[in-house]
Amino acid sequence: MYYDLLTNIINVLFLSCAVILVDLSLNKKYSPYVLGVIFGLITIFVMIGHIVVEGRFYDFRLITMTMAGFIGGPVTAVIAALISSLYRYCAGGTGSMAGITNIITFACFGIILGKHLRRSNQNGKKLLFWFMIGIVMACILFLLVVFYTLRMGDPIAILKVVAAPFLIITPLATTIIFNFYFWTNNFLGKSAILNTILDNSAVNLIIFDDHGPILCSKNSKQYTNLNTENPTQLLDPNKSWLNTANQLHKEITTENGRQLVAHLARFQKSKGEYACMAIINDVTDQNRQQEKCRVATDRFAKAFKLGPHMMAIIKQSDYKYVDVNDRFLEERSYTREDVIGKTPIEMGTPESEFKQILETIGLHGSVQNVECSLVTKHGSIGTAILSADMITIDDQECILLAYNDVTEIKRMQTEKVEQLSKYLFLEAELSQSNQLITDIVNHMPDGFYALDNQWRFTFVNKKAEDLLLKTREELLGKVIWKSIPHFKGTLLEVNYQKAQKDNEAMTFEYLSFLQKDIWYQVTVYPSPFGLTVYYRDVTERKIAQDEMARLDRLNLVGQLAAGIGHEIRNPMTTVRGYLQLLGEKPDCAVRKPTFELMISELDCANSIITEFLSLAQTKQSNLKLQNLNDVLNNLYPLLEADTFTQSKQIRLITGEIPNLRLNDKQISQLVLNLVRNGLEAMKENGCLTVKSYSQDGLVVLEITDEGCGIPSENIIKVGTPFFTTKDSGTGLGLATCYKISESHNAKIHIDSNPCGTTFFIRFP
Repeated sequence: MYYDLLTNIINVLFLSCAVILVDLSLNKKYSPYVLGVIFGLITIFVMIGHIVVEGRFYDFRLITMTMAGFIGGPVTAVIAALISSLYRYCAGGTGSMAGITNIITFACFGIILGKHLRRSNQNGKKLLFWFMIGIVMACILFLLVVFYTLRMGDPIAILKVVAAPFLIITPLATTIIFNFYFWTNNFLGKSAILNTILDNSAVNLIIFDDHGPILCSKNSKQYTNLNTENPTQLLDPNKSWLNTANQLHKEITTENGRQLVAHLARFQKSKGEYACMAIINDVTDQNRQQEKCRVATDRFAKAFKLGPHMMAIIKQSDYKYVDVNDRFLEERSYTREDVIGKTPIEMGTPESEFKQILETIGLHGSVQNVECSLVTKHGSIGTAILSADMITIDDQECILLAYNDVTEIKRMQTEKVEQLSKYLFLEAELSQSNQLITDIVNHMPDGFYALDNQWRFTFVNKKAEDLLLKTREELLGKVIWKSIPHFKGTLLEVNYQKAQKDNEAMTFEYLSFLQKDIWYQVTVYPSPFGLTVYYRDVTERKIAQDEMARLDRLNLVGQLAAGIGHEIRNPMTTVRGYLQLLGEKPDCAVRKPTFELMISELDCANSIITEFLSLAQTKQSNLKLQNLNDVLNNLYPLLEADTFTQSKQIRLITGEIPNLRLNDKQISQLVLNLVRNGLEAMKENGCLTVKSYSQDGLVVLEITDEGCGIPSENIIKVGTPFFTTKDSGTGLGLATCYKISESHNAKIHIDSNPCGTTFFIRFP
């Protein structure tokens, strides 16, 4: 029995160590599955070499299953447990379930150990710790034995046989196997690190002894003329390196001109022989860079010494001058002994100014073109432009200061500023005058704009914006013929071209096509820079001319009426009287109807003469303060009766209006004349509207009919005596209306279209 027990534990130790080595060489992606199969087979092999106590199998499967869970994790433990449990079940015997339980229990125990301890390098060095783990595993096994043999056997008899061997061998085997695992893992891990360094690291490493190279990094093989087969050429021929533990350095120049430095160190191998480790560095670029730095330093020294500007170097630690150039000494009248070892404050620089410069350097690392004071040895103070930056000289942090003396430039600038201030003052006054002129032109009531020689707008005042119906922004810089295409081919273009060609100013009048019924007098002034155009609204004048013509006609009528009125009336009166006498005589009774007709015609002629005389009256009307609505309301029944008899309609709409100075009889005559003219112009069922309202400070009387309208060529003739389009009209009714309107300082405006005519009488 004890021979079987010893054989079993030896198999466990050997096979577990073999699996540990296999685990470290496997691909980690598939290792859990491979290890599960291997541990399952090992467990079967261990169970085959079992010992039998009272018909039950006993072996060290608890160690193999614990290792399966510890090394491979849950996947490995499950696979190993399935394989070994299947075998134990097929093997049969009274303890098959106990054996399967044993397998599963220690697989789970291994998983728990692996989760908490496998990644810890320290646990591999604690022998007592793993010895105690072995004791725990033995105790767990004893508990399982007691549990499964209580009802079917004598657990005490079994424990007497297996307790001592398992309690001794299990802790020892566990300690050996688990520490072997950690030792092997650590050793192979270091080997992997070394191989990685040799294969992938940028370090040029060669390890050799007298017999030749032992290890060479992959990167070290790039140096073709360094014979790695005989690296002892790196060493002195007398092999002094064998007798010293100090690190040696040797410089090597390759055939292609590369410069190498080898750092050599001696060490003793396991057999007592000495070997050497060489770390080779390529210092070619470094030496070249150092040479460039040396050349740059020499150039900097020359530029510093011979530079045209004042330059100085101060230490950052105590701000004392380390060096200054010749220009610095010349400009400030110092010797080198006066400056070196002093601070800028000791040399006259204001303390607050120097602190501000240091704060800026500390914040931004440099100072660029700041103005500072420049103090000479004799105490005179000038102005300089300072730039400063951090530099390193002989491993010491310093500040490089560069000064540019601008004292004379500053003085000249001051003089120029004063002179410029005077010019600016004069220019401001001139600009103010020009602005005043511009404001006057911009706000004058007449239109004004300027064109350059390419017909582009260069100036437009507000009134010109109104008459051109465009804003200043829409016009400035634009060609007039493109901005206002309506001007093309008109009198404006012809006269503009003529004025520019003849270089003579010209004035003309034209009726605006952008604004209705507006006449402008246009004056064009040519100049070498283009044209200036001046617009004056002459519509108060055109209207006045028309009004004067009309008044002249009325005056002529008045003179005619005054001259011939009485001369005609007297003979007519005589004739009328004789006709009445003849009509009363018996012998003329047959002619009486004829006489009455003749008398009627004479009365009609007398009525015309009376209207003539009313037009010629120059006596001021008797005006009284009253309301126009009262006149309209009193007259409305008569107007309504007239429209009713003609099968037509009338509407009176009175608004709230102020009182006016009126002659109620003349206003009644004006309304009657206009209403009757409107009724005569309408067909049956037509509607005539009479309205009164306030608008823009005026009282407006509006009379609108629904007739056929007044032709445009006849509107300008309306109000002229004897002008009429009626077959039986005298042409004096509207002339009387205009006379009444004039006596009230009112204006008549006509708006007519084919759908009707509206008379607007506007009272001030």
